[in-house]
Order: sequence, then structure tokens, then C-alpha cells
Amino acid sequence: MNQIIAVQQLITIARKNIIHNIQNGSQLRPSSMTSPRFKIFVLAVFAIYFASMPTAHAADIDLLLKNGTIIDGTGGEPYTGSVAVADDKIVAVGDVDEKSVAKTIDCTGLVIAPGFIDLHNHSDDSILKKENQSALCYLTQGCTTLVTGN
Repeated sequence: MNQIIAVQQLITIARKNIIHNIQNGSQLRPSSMTSPRFKIFVLAVFAIYFASMPTAHAADIDLLLKNGTIIDGTGGEPYTGSVAVADDKIVAVGDVDEKSVAKTIDCTGLVIAPGFIDLHNHSDDSILKKENQSALCYLTQGCTTLVTGN
């Protein structure tokens, strides 16, 4: 919170300087924006701003899939890393700060990938039955989307 107040104070100072310059007939020129003092000011504002940004703390992670082979769906090479989940959403991929996690699953030797789409299945009628609507037999195989109507 102190960082936000500091950024607000820096912005207030900048506004006062700009107003003062306008009232005295001077203008902001490109040369004044490249001065060392201006550069330091801009760097300070950004440093304080980014330092105050919220980050995913380890305590916020509900589930950590650790040391799996990640195939992220971009077409890039698979890589070893971790996937952090909080509130049923992926919040981090790759190197994850794991100070305090609610649950960790070691995925060494396993693949972590986006859900697969099953384009050819025969679940047209069965998926409509209450006992099959969870589609657990598909989910356990990694299929998160079914295309029906064959």
C-alpha cells in the first residue's frame, strides 16, 4: 500500500512541475524528456508501480502439478516444469514459487497438457443420461471436449 501512495505522490509532483512549466510559458521538449533527471523519475515511478503489483503468492496456490513434461499447445518443444492452479484457474506455468501450497502432485514422468478434443466418439445418447453426464471415462483420458452427432 505504501508503494501506491509513493507512486501517487510522484505523479502529483510531476503534475505540479508540468503545470508550473505551462504557467511560466515553458513547454516539455523532447530534450527535457531525455534528461537524466527525467529518466530517473520515470524509472522510479515504474519500479514502485511494478513492485506494488499483486503477485500469486504460494499461499494462494490450491494445487501444484510439479516436475511434469509440459506440452502447452503452442507447437513448441515440451519442457519440464510445474503448473499452479488457484480457484480452478491456471495461475502460473513453468518455474513456480512453491513456498506453501495446499496440495502438490509430483508429475515426474507424466505429461501436463491442455485438454484434448474427441472428434469421433459414440456418446450421442449415453452422454445425455444422468449417470454419464460427468463424462468421467473421457476426462480420465484427457478429453475435455466431445463432438457428438455422428
